[in-house]
Amino acid sequence: MDHKQNFANITCIKSKYYSKYIKTIEYGWAKYLYKSKLIKKILKLDPQNSQIISGSIIYENCYKVSSAKNDLKNRYEINDIIIYFPKSIITYQQKLNLWFKDEKNKDVINSFSKKHKDLSFQIIRKLIDFGFDIVVKLHPSIYNSSKIKFAEEKDFWINTGAKIMDPNDSLSFYDNLDLGISLNSHSCMDVNYFRKPFLFIEDGQSLPSLDAPSWQFHKYTSLPLGPIEDWEKKIDVPKNKFFPTWVGYYSNLNSLTEEKISSYIQTPIDKTYYDRFIEEFWFKDDNNASQRIVDQLKNL
Repeated sequence: MDHKQNFANITCIKSKYYSKYIKTIEYGWAKYLYKSKLIKKILKLDPQNSQIISGSIIYENCYKVSSAKNDLKNRYEINDIIIYFPKSIITYQQKLNLWFKDEKNKDVINSFSKKHKDLSFQIIRKLIDFGFDIVVKLHPSIYNSSKIKFAEEKDFWINTGAKIMDPNDSLSFYDNLDLGISLNSHSCMDVNYFRKPFLFIEDGQSLPSLDAPSWQFHKYTSLPLGPIEDWEKKIDVPKNKFFPTWVGYYSNLNSLTEEKISSYIQTPIDKTYYDRFIEEFWFKDDNNASQRIVDQLKNL
């Protein structure tokens, strides 16, 4: 969701969803330049024809570096592979101050940050109390923080009772995942790319989102909104303001049970749901995105 218009004459984009998203979303000074007929003429911009759907290279041939499932379980001393994908407690607070500095006072922002921490703690503790082992994938933003902030972040998640994922194991975890969980992350994109189920916790809807076109994710998808159980209902109003559609489940914290989590892990999901999701957000998972990009360069 961090794609921005870069004024290129040819842009390789990973899916039709992002093509629509980028053509619609304009950030900061870019929105003025991109609407300027003079700038378009000078730069020879043609937003309708400049974008090439190539897919993404980020996970190309990742299976070659993936560890075996039992190896992960042994090294992390876990049974099922359940990953919690949080926003960073440190950088989330910083972003709240940036996003809402002109709209909300400091006490309100601090209350949002506290709620984010409390909900994350409650989710992990509840799952651990059910007997599940939880691995936390730290948000990438925290790795750009100071050593003191990083240590503070890591200590928070360790104190929940969860294990911390080594970043070098991220591909192996995606490849062997049983269930991904989050309040307000976009990580369902990556989890569903690997054809694994994702659970959004409904309580996350109490956390704030920006009232901006770049956050109206549901407007750009051609898939039905919500988790797959809602796809046949063709709902008009998104249940989840943090991501429009996903292969997996949606539950509030109070209704989560050990049986429900076990069902999410053990019940196979029809591959056609993953096929549709991947086509929408990734174009293809055929390990040929780099070749498609090279082919475009040859045609220039």
